[in-house]
Amino acid sequence: MKSDNFTLVLDQFLQHGQIYKNFQPETIKGYRSTFKLFAKMTNIEHLSQLSKAMIERFLYDGRIDRNWSVSTFLTYYKQLRAFCNWCVKKDLISENYTDGIDKPPAEFKLPKVLTEAQSEKILEVAYHMTYYFKIENIRNRAILAIMLFAGLRLTEVANLKRLDVDFENQTITVRQGKWNKDRQIPIASRLRYFLHEYVEARGKSESGHIHFFSSVKRDKPIFPRGIQLICRKVRDKSGVKFSPHMLRHTFATMAYQGSRDIYAVSGLMGHSKVETTQIYTLLSMTDKRNTVERHIMNG
Repeated sequence: MKSDNFTLVLDQFLQHGQIYKNFQPETIKGYRSTFKLFAKMTNIEHLSQLSKAMIERFLYDGRIDRNWSVSTFLTYYKQLRAFCNWCVKKDLISENYTDGIDKPPAEFKLPKVLTEAQSEKILEVAYHMTYYFKIENIRNRAILAIMLFAGLRLTEVANLKRLDVDFENQTITVRQGKWNKDRQIPIASRLRYFLHEYVEARGKSESGHIHFFSSVKRDKPIFPRGIQLICRKVRDKSGVKFSPHMLRHTFATMAYQGSRDIYAVSGLMGHSKVETTQIYTLLSMTDKRNTVERHIMNG
């Protein structure tokens, strides 16, 4: 007999996603957070209580009373739609209750990026902050640098293994990144220096963990939350507002400005479509300045 318990059905949906859709831990965490909020706002306990009216009320109350952004609204809508679609396929509900629900148009926002001066400043601050172990300064600068010079996502930095950084062939291999794609990124000469310095310092500490970036105090990998904490400390000390993902945006923008090769940048970023990468062409102030300088009335 099929269970009607809403939490149990959600667990089955996430298990299916993990097995057949290769949901990553962060994806599962996001779904659980959404449905925890959904249960709190709707008091749903059984799947049989689910309805289009309930989902509409959840989304609209969130938008009006909780002041959700358009992107938050659309994220919750997409997750609820995926869940309902799975329930329909499993004959748990008769229809997808998200059908016909009005949605606000997606907002278009340019990603925030750092300037060259700001990027240099956070690398400098990370290296000169006061820590008990010097390797912590070296490691933290290397972590920021690998996002600035190679465009790795937060989870990709945390999941990076020692064997993934190949100094002989000067490549970084990102395994099963977003969309389950492997990709290789050449190691820029300046990044190579930062990573070499960290590897040498790590060797002296006799860390034997398979992950490239490890905890300083214990022989275990550094987790995404730990990297976020490093960024927060450097942000507070430097006065430069940034996030791990902003460093990735900065990499893409600067790589495009230096190469003007959108297809190469798309491959380095691991984007499934080059259209996703084209947003970084809009951030190139050099291109914009050259265009206005060529204005026919500008002489």
